[in-house]
Amino acid sequence: MRQSDSRGHLQQGLQGHTRSQLCAVLFGAIFFLTACSAPGAENDQVTEAEYRAAVQATADCMNEGGWEVGEVTENPDGVTYGFVITTEGDDAAASAAVDGAFSSCAASHLNEVESAYLSGLQLSGAERDAVYEQMITCLEAAGVTTVVLGDDESAVTSKIDAAIATGENAVSADDAWRCQQRYLLPLFGG
Repeated sequence: MRQSDSRGHLQQGLQGHTRSQLCAVLFGAIFFLTACSAPGAENDQVTEAEYRAAVQATADCMNEGGWEVGEVTENPDGVTYGFVITTEGDDAAASAAVDGAFSSCAASHLNEVESAYLSGLQLSGAERDAVYEQMITCLEAAGVTTVVLGDDESAVTSKIDAAIATGENAVSADDAWRCQQRYLLPLFGG
């Protein structure tokens, strides 16, 4: 049995994965969001309810196509929604089939809405600084104490890597990566 999230990635916990694997998934998601931006979508205001409905329509499309689909739930980043697609077999043909079906359903129901929704979430000014401080607090609770206001996404990632590598402050790698994921979109965009 293979389980995938709404983006077609294998559903797995963070534990036991290398930082490279996690970054590959993260960069893949960022690439997916960037590539799916529709002309003019950045000017549309999409509510969370409209976005969630688009994710649900995508899940319904997959279900109508014969795929076993789980309930739409909020992802660990606290911003996006997803669902699990269960398939039999781990071979390339099964993977290609679910990826193709998901791409088709997402193109019909999700891509433009998700792109507009996520681009509307990026913060600026004092509001961004306040949320950045929340990320710093979250990372400090996970044992990463070197991130400062103004660090770009790359610096934050490097500082999490360094804290994990040195084992300083009893770093919880899973908690640190969850903090980064939770604040990634509002602070650094999608």
